[in-house]
Amino acid sequence: MALFAGSSPAFCLPPSSGADSGRELILSGQYEKARQYYSTQGASAPDAAGIADYLDLLIWTQKNLTATRRCGNTVLHAAQGVLDGREADALCLEADRLYRQIEEKFSIDYGKTISIYLYPEEMEAIVWKAYPYLSQYQLTDGKVHVFFGRAGQYGQIGHEMVHAMTQQMAAFSAGKTPDLLIEGLAEYLDESPWGVDLDAFVKRFGENGAYLPLSRLWNPVDFRRAPRLAAYVQAGSFVRFLVQEFGLEKFKRLYARPDLKAVYGKSLLELEEQWLLTVQKAGLDEGARRIVDYRMSLATHYASENGLLNMPWAGFAVTENENRVSIEQVFEASPASRLGLKPHDEILAIDGRAVRPGTAWVIGEAIFEKRPGDAVALAISRQGLLITKRLTLAAKPLATGLPQNAPEQPEGPGR
Repeated sequence: MALFAGSSPAFCLPPSSGADSGRELILSGQYEKARQYYSTQGASAPDAAGIADYLDLLIWTQKNLTATRRCGNTVLHAAQGVLDGREADALCLEADRLYRQIEEKFSIDYGKTISIYLYPEEMEAIVWKAYPYLSQYQLTDGKVHVFFGRAGQYGQIGHEMVHAMTQQMAAFSAGKTPDLLIEGLAEYLDESPWGVDLDAFVKRFGENGAYLPLSRLWNPVDFRRAPRLAAYVQAGSFVRFLVQEFGLEKFKRLYARPDLKAVYGKSLLELEEQWLLTVQKAGLDEGARRIVDYRMSLATHYASENGLLNMPWAGFAVTENENRVSIEQVFEASPASRLGLKPHDEILAIDGRAVRPGTAWVIGEAIFEKRPGDAVALAISRQGLLITKRLTLAAKPLATGLPQNAPEQPEGPGR
């Protein structure tokens, strides 16, 4: 789940040595004490500075994400007033649906509540940087941390819920389960991201030279340093192949004891060759190729902190139905708001590319070909009137440090 490839080297929290060990303090929720530990006697631990930054985020979380709402087997945690009733209702239904889907798809009886911590969207870069510390060494059991902008943005929530709910299946304590299997299992939850099958993604990677040999991805350090989109999607496609070809129970054995020969009687290379024969059967039309290429372009912005902080931004969100693609939300102080775009404006074209239901992604495709300061041409329909505008993009406003703590609020149910 690490976004910044190579920026956070693999680390290992020191082994437990009594009630005051840093690791036990983190797992028991004593983040202030843990923060002090890694600033003093634990300062020599590998990547202690990174762990301290991660703890600063968790301390901020305790003080600011104080509104809670139970949704069946999940509990949402957010800042007071962040989610309105409609958004909270929609997210509640989706979170509980994902919980049931994960239990059914992976044949597990998790039996515990999942806490989902929803960070303001402007904290996207900070949350991404914390993921290595949230995900490794059993620090996420029962907890999911995601940035959340609006209803409908559920992909990352499902991915992180798989990690939280399947963590005890893996050989984490010995550090044996490869990231290829851990991330692949989470990617397998959604078999057609953006409407394109996982195998079709991999097939396109082979066409454009982005394919990564599994011998490279089996190594955890190399996996984390690899281009994220290719590594994660290939992992998801490969895990699906293993489950469908040999069964879920055998995969669970592999997940707990990652010895391919012992479980399948085949080497990684033999399994890779068999998997790629399946991949080659995937359908891949020009529309799917464009979507994969756009996702790869988007992923370059997530490959470094500088790329994320210089992401081109228009400042509006869209929704679509069977008849039209229209603006759902215009963000304050954004290029879209300064240009006078309004909710319900129908987007007809961007930079000469037609925008139709089912192809709303071309809006992002056009934007991410640009840089902050560049302009895109928009054709919109407002109450039947055709309007053309040129929108100058800005850098997406993301926080580089933790926001000021919110005023103290009593804990309790909130929306």
